[in-house]
Amino acid sequence: MRQADLIDILRARVAERPTDSTRATEASLPASLSEPEFEEILSTLPMTASALFQTLYTQVADGGFGPGSGLLSFSAVAAEAGDMTLPTLYRNFSHENEWPKTLLPVVDWGCGIWTCIEFDEDRERGGRLFTLCHEGLFRTQYTLQSWLEAWLQGVSIWHSMLEFEDRLVVNPHGHKAVSMPSIRAVKGSFVSDFFAQLNG
Repeated sequence: MRQADLIDILRARVAERPTDSTRATEASLPASLSEPEFEEILSTLPMTASALFQTLYTQVADGGFGPGSGLLSFSAVAAEAGDMTLPTLYRNFSHENEWPKTLLPVVDWGCGIWTCIEFDEDRERGGRLFTLCHEGLFRTQYTLQSWLEAWLQGVSIWHSMLEFEDRLVVNPHGHKAVSMPSIRAVKGSFVSDFFAQLNG
């Protein structure tokens, strides 16, 4: 798919349902950034964003859309509202010596699980995506472009990132055992266990 077509389809989807959350609406989306605004914020980070990544933030919205709870915001407006922004998050992670300098966290899935992007790999398709969790850093099957394409086609990105198994859990109220899905493994190629080292 041409990236221009991807942006058009993405805009139409975002107008109906910006993220996987049923509570998200187009009205809750932050405004897109101007090119100068994006470049000024990016200049505080030691990386060069791909053209597709920049287009998302300057032609769709300043985060708040996409798989899970959506891409995180870049802008100071979000920071003033108390939300975590990409530059702040990057600086928090990069205080640790083991953090790869060109790896940018872009989606917070909760439970210590993040989607991150590396722009220097597969740059023409937006960059390569990685899953970061307590088990380590894993290279996914996705580029930024294929990740968005899969999501637009109805693929559950959450289930494409992780393998699940059912486990019996005792309900503390009824004291009955119920079957609950639990994460069994992370899909993708293992890269590093540095996240476990950071939290050790």
